[in-house]
Amino acid sequence: MTRARALALLVGLLVAACRAPTPEMTTPSTMVPTAVVTTEAPAPTLRVAVTGPLSGVNWWAALGSEGSALDRLMTHGMTASLFVGTAHEPAADLAMLPLAVPRPDGDGWVVDQRIAADRRWSDGRPIVAGDLTFYLDTVRSFSLDGSHAYPTGVVSVEAPDDHTIRIRYERAPGPDLWPGEIGRVPFVPSHHWEALLADIHDRPALYGLEAPAPPGAMPETVSWVVAGSREDAYRLLMDGQVDFVHDPVGTAGLPAGLLDDLRETAALTTSVRSPVRVLAMNQRVAPFDDPAMRLALATIVDRVELAGMLGATPAYSFYRPDSIAPAGPGTFDGERLDLAARVDAAVTILEEAGYTWATRPAVVGREVEGGSALRRPNGSPVGPLRLLVSDHDSMRVEAAAWIAGRADLIGVEMEVVPTPDLAGIVLPPLDSDASRGWAIALLGWRWTGPADPVGLMIHLFHSSEDSYLAGGTNVTGLASATFDDLADRYRVTTSPSKAVELAAAMEAVALQEAAQLPLYRETITEAHAAGLPFVPVVDGIHADPRSWPFQSP
Repeated sequence: MTRARALALLVGLLVAACRAPTPEMTTPSTMVPTAVVTTEAPAPTLRVAVTGPLSGVNWWAALGSEGSALDRLMTHGMTASLFVGTAHEPAADLAMLPLAVPRPDGDGWVVDQRIAADRRWSDGRPIVAGDLTFYLDTVRSFSLDGSHAYPTGVVSVEAPDDHTIRIRYERAPGPDLWPGEIGRVPFVPSHHWEALLADIHDRPALYGLEAPAPPGAMPETVSWVVAGSREDAYRLLMDGQVDFVHDPVGTAGLPAGLLDDLRETAALTTSVRSPVRVLAMNQRVAPFDDPAMRLALATIVDRVELAGMLGATPAYSFYRPDSIAPAGPGTFDGERLDLAARVDAAVTILEEAGYTWATRPAVVGREVEGGSALRRPNGSPVGPLRLLVSDHDSMRVEAAAWIAGRADLIGVEMEVVPTPDLAGIVLPPLDSDASRGWAIALLGWRWTGPADPVGLMIHLFHSSEDSYLAGGTNVTGLASATFDDLADRYRVTTSPSKAVELAAAMEAVALQEAAQLPLYRETITEAHAAGLPFVPVVDGIHADPRSWPFQSP
């Protein structure tokens, strides 16, 4: 994998300031932590304040590379798709159940997915299979950019009849392709667009087309209220003129007085951001070439305590919601051990692996007396270690200092080293010296590729993604034949239930190897009217409420 492809697949290192995300950080992610995707349209119509008007472009341009985040937000509900959320949850009133299973067909594979006969556009016309093929034909013929993309590995999409979609693949479509990519492809009202596009011959002409708004896939359920500024939007909320403020950074940075007024007149809810922060331990170099050292360090990190200190939420997974802490090797949060028990467990792991101390850590009752000068089984010292962290992220710097303090309890000296170009240190291209030039770092990963959320974990841990050997995003050099076999089987399985089993097994291997330890996800505080029966989470509000991730107030 080239460096360009690695960076295209993953915004691997989020080096922007955590309290004021850059536009890159607010790119919608396919991972939706702690959110539940509803299939019930909330009622009544939700009044949502936004801080800018539509830029006047048509639907195709809104989703193109020149469209703004607000354009995409407001036009989202004009379409329908077979799947919602993470593209693993079928839209039950459109994708008829049971879901189609791919079958071999000549040199390739084919899926025949039936769609419901009673879904209609807002003008009363039925949603038909030809609406999906029209969209994909338009994307391919005009080479559309931005959010438009012809699914990788798809040979053709056909409509044998109004209620059957036939997808032909060049290879066995694993979860990334079916339902992954094709499940999120939008249906568009072809009866509206066909005549309008008849005389359009290139992308610029299409994007510049002045066209009436197309029928939507859902009745209008959002009333967009344009405010002149962020502060104006929150004042509209306090005055009862809107129900929710769509603000990518939430209430962060608002004047203290305005925040006080919000607390008195509105409701505040904390939502979870999708990027996951991890402690990455480079297996190419000592001491993290030894799994005992990695597991011991993972053992002393209490993610609940760390997240509480940061005002974040604990992270236990790379690809799934973190509502329940797992149990097993490397996951001591599942047992909620206190500090003394964690130190005792870490010391046991190290002693059994042959490590020694100048002064051994001691646990007296529930009190911990830290150790000093930990040595490897061959007698060489462990540390001092440089814990690399982005100097643009104050939250990660604070987290790194806390981790260094815990490492000191088991005799591992760490120096926190803020650096301006962490991506340049750990991401390809790398020669042998560069791949071994760091030992431990606090990184941030976010999936920005196709809709299959398990893909992040595969890109981080499959040996074919080694950042030095293959130019990929496996920056810690994990080489596990067991993980590779599970991932390879996951990629080609055509069984949704088997895919879930394989994903869980992959994560168990990744946690036991402890090459990267999930630490926390950042949170955001959002304001909404008191008394709402639901609270949309950040980036979760758009025109189609059936795809809103939300939580209880």
